Amino acid sequence: MKFKILFLTLSLLLCRTSYTFAEDTLLKIPQQPPFGTNLPTYLKWIFDAGIALGFAFILIALGISGVFFIISPASVEWKSKAREWFQGALTGFLIFTFFYLVITTLNPDLAIFRIGKPLDIPGPNSTPAVTNLGLYFYEKGDCQGNPLGYLDKPAEVFQQTKKINSVRLASNSLFNIFQDHYFAIIYKENDFAGGCQVYLTPNCYNIKINDINSVMVKKFQTLGGFGDLTFYRYPFFNNKGGYSKLFMVPGLSAPWAAGYPLKNLTFSQQNQCSVPVKEQDCTQFDSQGLCVKKTCPNLEGKNISSIQMNGNFLALLSYRSQKDDSDIDTFCQTYPAIDDINNTGPKQIKWDAINNNVQVPDIYYPNYIRVIFTKD
Repeated sequence: MKFKILFLTLSLLLCRTSYTFAEDTLLKIPQQPPFGTNLPTYLKWIFDAGIALGFAFILIALGISGVFFIISPASVEWKSKAREWFQGALTGFLIFTFFYLVITTLNPDLAIFRIGKPLDIPGPNSTPAVTNLGLYFYEKGDCQGNPLGYLDKPAEVFQQTKKINSVRLASNSLFNIFQDHYFAIIYKENDFAGGCQVYLTPNCYNIKINDINSVMVKKFQTLGGFGDLTFYRYPFFNNKGGYSKLFMVPGLSAPWAAGYPLKNLTFSQQNQCSVPVKEQDCTQFDSQGLCVKKTCPNLEGKNISSIQMNGNFLALLSYRSQKDDSDIDTFCQTYPAIDDINNTGPKQIKWDAINNNVQVPDIYYPNYIRVIFTKD
């Protein structure tokens, strides 16, 4: 009984202290990962992130020990495991606390180790501070000078009076999962189409497309969310020609924001090709030119004719060339469209017509997809 009281008391004390440390450091990590900035700022960000993650792991260890402790009456071994996890969490807490106190006490004048205090280390080309979350536009490169404008919502038609050479995405750090985050996409054409650049992390970016004619700025869920997409080979959500359904869940859906090759997705469900055999792709012919081997078509190119969407997200279909820069897509098309009030997705996609309406040197068809979960 005495052990249980001691265990619960120390657990509550450690949980509260670890949570306070983690919250204090995690919420004060610089609002944007300072990649490409000066070294002291970068080291400060690494240090704060390490402290926050350390105390987060201590909380996880305490949670595991608590689970073993709750079920310990059923087995002596589980009680022993609860004690081991608790001792590990306690040891980690003491080590991290000692490290924290030594650094912040013995090095108070070193800015890179002043946890919770703002850095005041101007770079060689310091820029005016931004006050609101969203996308800022600059005439000069590297976000120098005063911003020309600011957006925190989509602009289907974007009019610029001066040449824009850089943008800054002002958003909270991706570590602050309980705060608002913004993403931005700039397009070469109106109606959220044409060549595009996608910005998911807060930072300054130099523009690599000639002109901006539409801009997508929205809040997004960094961990993804629940939803599903169904891709059809036939228009109007007709599954007779074949379909493929993707299910999204928080955490596992987050990587889709970075992009995924459509050639790796096929029109199949539960390892069964949903495309009629006569319409499947032939991969091997005999000497008389007859098809002897077929495979299920993938989603690349013009194979997608309609997309049914269920969830709060954007689907960005794009053409990404091997020769293109990694952060610019030659051709982009975003769904659902602005006039799609119910966000059900496009019922009929006419790729040739879309390519004819945008100013691209050649006809491009999508080979990548991004799925970005948004917040209203």
